[in-house]
Amino acid sequence: MPQNILKKASDTKDLLPRNTKPLYTVALALHVDRELYARAVGYFYAVVSLLEDSVDRRKDKNVALKGVADLLGDLKLTEAFEQDLAALWGVTWRSKLQKNDAVNALCGRLQQVAEEEPVVLLSYAMEIYSLLFSLTWTRTPMHISHKYKYRSSVLLMNGVSHQRFTSAMNALTLSQEVADRVLEEAVRARDSVDDVSRSLAPHVGWLTVVKGLRSPLLIFCLAILFLSSAILLVLLGALLRSLK
Repeated sequence: MPQNILKKASDTKDLLPRNTKPLYTVALALHVDRELYARAVGYFYAVVSLLEDSVDRRKDKNVALKGVADLLGDLKLTEAFEQDLAALWGVTWRSKLQKNDAVNALCGRLQQVAEEEPVVLLSYAMEIYSLLFSLTWTRTPMHISHKYKYRSSVLLMNGVSHQRFTSAMNALTLSQEVADRVLEEAVRARDSVDDVSRSLAPHVGWLTVVKGLRSPLLIFCLAILFLSSAILLVLLGALLRSLK
């Protein structure tokens, strides 16, 4: 029987405390600071590439993991991350990649799970891909703010819709024992991914604010606000004249 694993994981994680304030700060800063965004893409590239490689290497030895591999087959975001990094840093992007303690800890856990309990990689796939799907709406603001020649390959998610991903994930057939283990690890996966996001917070400062004030996104928003206000004033003036 399908386990509706995504909903159960979400319900389980919602019962536990979570410090989201730094995450919102980082999310806002990513929209205006191209360098910070590039750093974030580099951090998650290390995680996603390791996750996808680990799933590929073990899919033929684990029946449950084979289902996960089939599900992720259409996504395959490693190449999309590489395209974004090349757009952000140029052809020498590999020499500019950085890791920190949070990234190393998450990658270390992925390696440990891949060796000892491969099916639990599902917990990390759910968390990471759900996070990326939650950000797909930002691709247009990112395109404007970061002056991309093309839209972000990562945020396009290879054309796979969130609904399709959710349906396929929840249709996975897992034993109750495996499902319980995946749900248990999902909490740790969420906290680890949050740690990577929060590790970007020290790089948010006054320079980010200055960049925000110079951001094409801010100028674009102000232009829309000004135009909308002008239209409203014209309409209001017309209405007042008609009442006289």
